[in-house]
Amino acid sequence: MNGGTSVCGCDDPNLTACAKYDCQTQCLNTAFVALPVSYHYFTAEAGARDVYLRWATATESNNSHFDVEHSTDGVSFTALSRVFGVGTSATATEYDFTHQAPPPGTHYYRLRQVDVDGTFRYSPIEAVTFGAVAAGDFTIIPSIVTANSLRVERSGVASDVPAELAVFDAMGRLLLQKRHMGGNELILDVASLRPGAYFLQLRSGGVMATKRFLKQ
Repeated sequence: MNGGTSVCGCDDPNLTACAKYDCQTQCLNTAFVALPVSYHYFTAEAGARDVYLRWATATESNNSHFDVEHSTDGVSFTALSRVFGVGTSATATEYDFTHQAPPPGTHYYRLRQVDVDGTFRYSPIEAVTFGAVAAGDFTIIPSIVTANSLRVERSGVASDVPAELAVFDAMGRLLLQKRHMGGNELILDVASLRPGAYFLQLRSGGVMATKRFLKQ
């Protein structure tokens, strides 16, 4: 090995400063090793009684598992559960976990992704405020819809009160409408919707509320 010569040959004294910079950049890009897991999304959503965590990976390489961690102060985390990964995959993979009946307050969640060799990395932290809700409030589960239906959990109203669901596009055009005679968990078929952003309106007990969701 010649002294002063890098693996990529970027120490050639005949290179100009710009050429040397370009050489080093290309060398780093070529040698770059992709992260074991590439996240598509990670969300935490408060339902009427539980908190729902959902995440998806775009790709995985030697992924062993995810430890779902929880905190009430955003600093000290403890593990709630372990969800095993698929190992290595070049296609999208979806995961979910339900934190059942947490006490009222703000809750913080993160994922501890662990490789097969024990190396680990943390996801960004998601925060959820869980507790008292206004009359007529509701939660869309999931807020990023990948299936043909979504579930609505309504709160602050008796389960025997009728409810009407309506879906609008960004232009305010009514696309779907369904009436439920009761229940606090309502199912809405959205198979006919194209991928995009929509608004779900819930009318229940004289109260109206609207929330946004995405259809993939």
